[in-house]
Amino acid sequence: MLDTSQLEKKIEELEELQRYNRGLIEASIDPMLTTDIDGIITDVNEQMVNIAGHSRDELIGTHFKEYFTDPEEAYEGIKEALAEKMVRDYELTLISQTGKEIPVSYNATVFTDAEGNVKGVFAIARDMTQYKKMAQDIRESQLYNRTLIESSLDPMLTTDTEAIITDVNEQMINITGRSREELIGTPFKEYFTDPERAYIGITKPLAEKMVRDYELTLISKTGNEIPISSNAAVFTDAEGNIKGVFAVARDMTQYKRMEQEIKESQRYNRGLIESSIDAMLTTDTDGIITDVNEQMTRITGRLREQLIGTPFKEYFTNPKEAHKGIVRTLAEKMVRQYELKLISQTGKEIPVSYNASVFTDAEGNVKGVFAVARDITEYKKMEQDIKESQRYNRGLIESSIDAMLTTDTAGIITDVNEQMVNIAGHLREELIGTPFKEYFTNPEVAYEGIINTLSEKMVRDYELTLVSRTGKEYPVSYNATVFTDASGYVKGVFAVARDMTEHKRLEKELKSYTENLEVKVNERTEELKIQKERESSYNQILTTLNASIDLSTMLKEGLNEIVKHLNAPFGVIYLYDIEENVLKPAATHAVKKELLTAQFEVGEGIPGEAALERKTLIIKDIPQDERYHIEFGVMGADPKTIMSIPIVFHKNLLGTIVIGFLTDVSDDMQQFLQRVVSQFGIAINNAQSYDMVQNMAQELQEYSGQLEKSNQLKDLFTDILRHDLLNPAGLVRGFTDVLLMKETDEKNKDLLNKVHNNNEKLIDLIETASKFAKLESTEELEFERNDIGMIFKNVVDNFAQPAEDKEMTIEFLPDGEYFAKANPIIEDVFSNLLSNAIKYSPTGSRIIIDIQDADPKWRVSVTDFGFGIADEDKPKLFQRFKRVDKKGIKGTGLGLAIVKRIVELHGGDVGIENNPAGQGSVFWVTIEKA
Repeated sequence: MLDTSQLEKKIEELEELQRYNRGLIEASIDPMLTTDIDGIITDVNEQMVNIAGHSRDELIGTHFKEYFTDPEEAYEGIKEALAEKMVRDYELTLISQTGKEIPVSYNATVFTDAEGNVKGVFAIARDMTQYKKMAQDIRESQLYNRTLIESSLDPMLTTDTEAIITDVNEQMINITGRSREELIGTPFKEYFTDPERAYIGITKPLAEKMVRDYELTLISKTGNEIPISSNAAVFTDAEGNIKGVFAVARDMTQYKRMEQEIKESQRYNRGLIESSIDAMLTTDTDGIITDVNEQMTRITGRLREQLIGTPFKEYFTNPKEAHKGIVRTLAEKMVRQYELKLISQTGKEIPVSYNASVFTDAEGNVKGVFAVARDITEYKKMEQDIKESQRYNRGLIESSIDAMLTTDTAGIITDVNEQMVNIAGHLREELIGTPFKEYFTNPEVAYEGIINTLSEKMVRDYELTLVSRTGKEYPVSYNATVFTDASGYVKGVFAVARDMTEHKRLEKELKSYTENLEVKVNERTEELKIQKERESSYNQILTTLNASIDLSTMLKEGLNEIVKHLNAPFGVIYLYDIEENVLKPAATHAVKKELLTAQFEVGEGIPGEAALERKTLIIKDIPQDERYHIEFGVMGADPKTIMSIPIVFHKNLLGTIVIGFLTDVSDDMQQFLQRVVSQFGIAINNAQSYDMVQNMAQELQEYSGQLEKSNQLKDLFTDILRHDLLNPAGLVRGFTDVLLMKETDEKNKDLLNKVHNNNEKLIDLIETASKFAKLESTEELEFERNDIGMIFKNVVDNFAQPAEDKEMTIEFLPDGEYFAKANPIIEDVFSNLLSNAIKYSPTGSRIIIDIQDADPKWRVSVTDFGFGIADEDKPKLFQRFKRVDKKGIKGTGLGLAIVKRIVELHGGDVGIENNPAGQGSVFWVTIEKA
């Protein structure tokens, strides 16, 4: 028999557990309630009070169905729970005291008394407004876990120490097919395919206290074999003596039953906590963590042992704010959606929604806080994305130059952009909520646009006239489409009203412009016709001017063409005599005889004035005057207009043309005549130049004979000079060589070396000067098809020793063949360039030779890394006897002059540039390809 003190202690533990359970229920973010079997509410949690808007006292004792939009459907949920023992995801719509409708997911199960009689329904109504879609997986998982707990399919029984069954649950009865009376008092092992293994499994806990996942095969009364996983533990009496084994469900004496209920309740609570997708924890009243679930360890990245015993506030970016959440919970008993930012062990910051309630001991004293920290990272991201999307969309709408608005399906304006406000002249608040049609000259046509959009889903270029607040009318092009909600239902119309005022104006202008253009095209066609005739006349005159090189013939025939094409009655061409400074008549048409011999000084008369001013003179409305009278042979007439135009070529005065007209002269005709006269200048210059060339040709022929004779004398002198100077210089070389071999005195040898070196310079100068003199008198060379790459390679081989003496590297890697039109003398160019590069470069440096394609020529370059040449000295390099910064190196100053002459005879160019790589120079020449 159980002693009273132990029973009281167990009762106290049970009461404390019930209070703990109450704390769990109150900490839930979901509304919870219980009803009796008639659907009358018997208990509610604080969240149910909050969501319904009724106090706890107002709710208890009323019918469950009263708080839903469909009472019968709600009551049907109670009846279904009573009939099926469980209801899951039963959708209802709850009505709060304020009339607000809240979609909820109704989940319920029955609860029974000790005898198993159904006493009522335990229900959870989850607010699905925000989480209906996102919580689907969580709801299914919770439903699955709840189903496992509330309607276990596992058989439960107890045995004594001899493995004789002492008690069973209903599932054990169902699975074996035997009644309770048939099972109790029989050996446990009799109901398994392997009795000995079954006996070991049920007796093993007697030694090990507990067995987990022990596999057996149970045989039902009908012979059906059922594989099971057995979990068992021993139970003892008050003195600790083992009384038997509890397998899965332990139904023993009252004491053991209470102990089992406590354990099952603890496992149930732990299951709820661990199955949550949210981080859960408990703290004491000082905010020290006393328990956590697995999700809390995952989100923080810390082990359960690392978290328990540490301050709650340590795991947040703002410890003070986190601790304030604990203090507030202790003060207010509950906190909802308190936002904090949790820090994981890796330093990752996670936004969480903190929800908490207190739990108490048996006396009602607050023992601590039960908290749920929901990770709202994705929610925050979605919230941010929505805000950014809204800002982006708003920015697009407001940046439009067109008026934009939305209406509902009744045509009532729900939103407008700033451009709509500007064009309508009404504030945003004045427009929203008013009918769209009110702002147009024809409201019915405007409303018809809305109706068409709703029926056709889209409207394009629907013309309306908008009326602003001031009465100003704007023609607009209405374009619209419908927009829908998430379910695809049409919610309204999105419309764009483009101001067509400018478009209409441009349309009108375009029409006017088209009409004007047609007139101008006709006018221009006539002008082009006249211009074509003018061009034909101009070309005919040019043909006449170019038909003869004889000056007199060209002037006479050219003047005749002018007066013919201009319908002019007379004309005179005067040529300028620069020596006498007078204008003399050179060609005439239908003029008085006395004008045939008349001449004018510059500045005298109409011809002289035009010549002096170098500009066209036009004399209009000439009075009847015998001086200007024109005789045609059969009749006479007086000119009405006279034009005098100077003939100029390259600013040089050549003469004057005077033309008389019987009518006024149009601007177009004046321009035409001036154009023609400019061509007269060219023709006169060509004719005069031809005469001059003919005279010069005779003089040049005579001079050429003299020059040829002079060149012959020069070559003869050069050969005599070279012969007469080289002979004594050769003798000096021979004598100094002999004396140097015999002389032993160092002082005398030094003097002889100086004589020898200066004599060598003299010989080099004579040879080089002689070569240059011959090149100067040479006008052309004979060319052959030579590979200049091979020629330069031979030059490099010849200079190998001088380069080696200065420890220099010559880089030349020809790639293929480089055929050019070259005379063998081109080798002197390459030798000279390479020799200079070696002379003027420091010891140990390098020289780069390159041949590049510079179509239609080859570009040959020699790059050294020497001392370089100043920009002011570069122009002197290719002049005779010009040497720059000799640096103690011998030379004649003719080498580069010879290079330049040979390259010029090849039709090429020479030049020098700074080495782009730094110190040094690049000498280059070009030679035409073959």
